[in-house]
Amino acid sequence: MGGIRGSLWTGLAVDSLTLAMPATGLEVEGNQLELQWSPLALLQGVVQIDRLFAASLAVALPQEPSPEEQPKEPADGPPSLPLAIRLTALDLPEILIADPTSGRRFSYAVTASGAVGKRAAGLALTLTPREEDLDRLTVDLAFDADRRELRAEIDGRFHRTGIAMTLAGLPPEEAADITLTLKGEGPAEQWQGNLHLAASDFAELAGKIGLSLDHRQLGFTFSGTAGILGKLSAE
Repeated sequence: MGGIRGSLWTGLAVDSLTLAMPATGLEVEGNQLELQWSPLALLQGVVQIDRLFAASLAVALPQEPSPEEQPKEPADGPPSLPLAIRLTALDLPEILIADPTSGRRFSYAVTASGAVGKRAAGLALTLTPREEDLDRLTVDLAFDADRRELRAEIDGRFHRTGIAMTLAGLPPEEAADITLTLKGEGPAEQWQGNLHLAASDFAELAGKIGLSLDHRQLGFTFSGTAGILGKLSAE
């Protein structure tokens, strides 16, 4: 870490930051990082991050661990958050991701905001490719615990040479171009949304997807149409 300016009580700026985990191969290099936050919000039980910015990030993904190296899932569920967390703006205009397994490199820009607390949660995220033939994704989610209402809007395009298919271990000749749209708003116990999912040369789904929450059990329903596309339809 080099070129540190500012204060934890107002905001920090860091010229360069390097994180390396030799055991896994994960490496992260960041330049011109900025953190602005509101420490007084802690008095109200809120971690308030006003802005998190990095002019550029370079990420070398870890090598795939062997089965015996896979981390064990904890016996208990995830810990509850003692504080609410709010992120007003995440701005990462240049992220370069290198996958050592396939040798591919991907360049994206990411913007996001979000909040999570005991009574509500929300996320707005945009993943924009800086090159052609890469994934793009827009997510807008909000949950109001008092009203028991859920709003969801997702629009994604995942290219066969993009990072999603690469991380899934699929070479381009075996992968598919996938489009996904989901939009719905209503009571969380009986939530419904319009879904369209298509995988080129494979299949397509279009209709309503339902979400039900009963006695802490999560259930899904689907009502619509399904079809076979491309080469599979010819067969």
